[in-house]
Amino acid sequence: MNQKEQNMNNNCFISIWLPNLSIDLILMENPQLKYKPLCILRMYRKQRIIFKLNHKYRSSNLVQGMKLTDALTVEPDLIVKKDLPLERKKFYLNKIIFWLSSITPRISIAKNSTLILDVPCTFRSSYTEKIRSVFENSNITNHIGVANTVGAAWAKSHFSEKDRLENSINDSISNLPIKSLRISHRSVKKLNSVGIETISQLAKVPKTELYLRFDNEVSSFFDKATGKEGEPFLAIKTEPKFQIKIDLSEHPSCKYQVISLTKKIIMDLCIKLKSSHVNAQIIKIIFNSERKLHRIIEVSLAKPSNSHTHIVSIFAAKLLRQKDIPEIHSIKVEILKTYPTIHEQKELLDSTISKEKKATLSEIDNNNICQLVEKLGIRLGKDSVNIFSPRESHIPEKSYILKIPGHYLKTNDWPMQYKPRPKILFEPQPIIVLKQISKLDSQVPPKLFWWGDKKYEVLKAIGPERISLDWWLVKRNHENSERDYWQVKSACGSHLWLFNLKKKFEVNACRDQWLIQGQFC
Repeated sequence: MNQKEQNMNNNCFISIWLPNLSIDLILMENPQLKYKPLCILRMYRKQRIIFKLNHKYRSSNLVQGMKLTDALTVEPDLIVKKDLPLERKKFYLNKIIFWLSSITPRISIAKNSTLILDVPCTFRSSYTEKIRSVFENSNITNHIGVANTVGAAWAKSHFSEKDRLENSINDSISNLPIKSLRISHRSVKKLNSVGIETISQLAKVPKTELYLRFDNEVSSFFDKATGKEGEPFLAIKTEPKFQIKIDLSEHPSCKYQVISLTKKIIMDLCIKLKSSHVNAQIIKIIFNSERKLHRIIEVSLAKPSNSHTHIVSIFAAKLLRQKDIPEIHSIKVEILKTYPTIHEQKELLDSTISKEKKATLSEIDNNNICQLVEKLGIRLGKDSVNIFSPRESHIPEKSYILKIPGHYLKTNDWPMQYKPRPKILFEPQPIIVLKQISKLDSQVPPKLFWWGDKKYEVLKAIGPERISLDWWLVKRNHENSERDYWQVKSACGSHLWLFNLKKKFEVNACRDQWLIQGQFC
């Protein structure tokens, strides 16, 4: 694999084609026209023709490009609307781009109402599902294409006949028509005249013949779509929109005055967040002075929120912990990244009987854990707080992982255990066997053992439960690939989790070893 092919495999682009954006925006402002015959006109050779149609009104008689006089004879109730002004369309387009920036900051605008997203190389199908669901909820017609190059993604979104849910990054574009390469209409007619209609047929033509007939246009767009030639990606520069700054005529005398002034700014900023249906997770409060000195207090939330009380409480705790404050002449609060608000319907209320909204136990626990993570992050630092997260493994010590809390903290995503597991789980630790029940049967737990500077006498043993290890990773002469776990109850009331492990020292010599891995209480 050469360097170009390797770079192409590391890239991933999502093309979003909005073919009926003008009509969709009109229907957004006039929802009563959703299922009525609606069109937008344009002048072509001194005649008014239909430029865009409302596809939600299903009629086989109306076609785009039809003359208005012919359309009125077919559909007398046809409603003609003017296209939205350019500024109004830019306003809606900026809102779409702003929401897509939560997925990736690298967004480009291509021709024919198309947006190109440069997403991380670890592409996930949830990106396309998330985009599709948001556009469908907004009643905006969209076609999505995913590929390793900008040209291939654009071609898939405009000409792929498959359902957009089945659109995969590995799907080939060889069966698509040659006009999907974004070449001129004149070049398409010339190629069609000699029998070349698909990209696979074009790939068989030598480049020298293409260059003699079409200069460098056709071969260049073909190489860009297939990844043989690089294509520049002109990303839109998005500046932080959620920021408020005030200049102070007098220097605040104490920390509580600073908190009061900053609280008003945060309240105004949270109102903007709520109106835009987004949340913030990292909020920066910047204090500037005339000496060009500034101090930044960063508020990091466990999960995105637009509640000003939550943000102010964390900010106040951080400010009061500081020894002194500089001479503040301006206060600026800014949010560099936002996340869309996830609307969830909690309960249907009866129209006649008002019911109190009761939070479930899991919601209360989740909120308490989020608040605990935030408080520990203030005291110890954000990177010092880790949480346990499940990992797909049947081996006890590999069934969890420590990681930094993400954007949306969840506490109820652990898989259900069908067999009892200890509340306290740790790495296996060896124990010293003081008394065995029977020397012949070494698989039975010991009667008396020593662990952690304490002696335990076993009264009851429950088991065994056999758990196989990753036998393909276990060394052949090191240990057995199976463990027999036992629940043992001691005379002092401890409920422990033991297992037996056989270690081989020679070819025919092996020795049993007992280890402890958890406590039930």
